[in-house]
Amino acid sequence: MGLRSALVAALVLAAFALAADRGGGFYLPGVAPTDYEDGALVEVLANKLESKSEHLAYDYHSVLFCRPLDEASGEEKKGRVRSKKHLNFGQLMTGERAEATRYELNMMVDETCKLACISKPSKKALLQTMKMIKKGFMVRLNADNMPVITRSKQSESYWLGFPVGIEHEQDLVLFNHVSFTVLVHRPAPNVISKLDGISADRVHRVVGFEASVRSIDHKLDAQGKLTCDSTSQLKLTQSTERLVFSYDVSFKESDQPWATRWDPLLKASLEQRRVQWLPLINSSA
Repeated sequence: MGLRSALVAALVLAAFALAADRGGGFYLPGVAPTDYEDGALVEVLANKLESKSEHLAYDYHSVLFCRPLDEASGEEKKGRVRSKKHLNFGQLMTGERAEATRYELNMMVDETCKLACISKPSKKALLQTMKMIKKGFMVRLNADNMPVITRSKQSESYWLGFPVGIEHEQDLVLFNHVSFTVLVHRPAPNVISKLDGISADRVHRVVGFEASVRSIDHKLDAQGKLTCDSTSQLKLTQSTERLVFSYDVSFKESDQPWATRWDPLLKASLEQRRVQWLPLINSSA
């Protein structure tokens, strides 16, 4: 069974590579798009934390990031956070995860300086996060099975995920503010899966997921509200007692149809293309 699965994966990989090299778009048969009505929740799920300097990947919630809330008590969940959705065999074999996050994205609803959580870090999580910043760990998130990417400001290249933080002049700076951009496409009315009286103008599909990050030492304004305009950075030390996580989200219309939404990633450099195969194959099962 293991050999058969490996052969199937190899054949799929070869087909994708051939399609990408020819510059043609492709879609995965049997994978249905999700049609989101304006205002509908677009779940952001955490995959894992990984670094080129280490072979071992870590759970998203093993460090300082906001833990999901318990629906019954409203308090942060304790212990290990389990995957929120069923993972296929390929995802399990490659260590993929799908853990809930505190990022709330609603289709076509832009948000600015939204609070994710305020936390008091444990000493263990604090030291672990500081270690990950030093080793260049990246945060891997997904929305509608699309991996979040960070685009380079100097070139057309991109990275899968975004960095936990950065080491700068012996300071460990935590990236505690994320600006998400969700690329969406409005499908033709005749291909929308289910309207139920909803206007086709109010239905979109996710075709891309991007992020940019920065570090903010948050302050409160005169009314006690969170502000994100501080130019001071949040620097971690072993005595850090409070962490504030925040985010923005904007939705951007795209001409890229859902069936070819992977094309921009596949047409990147060969090195980047290799990084994409596993999440692409896993999302098809």
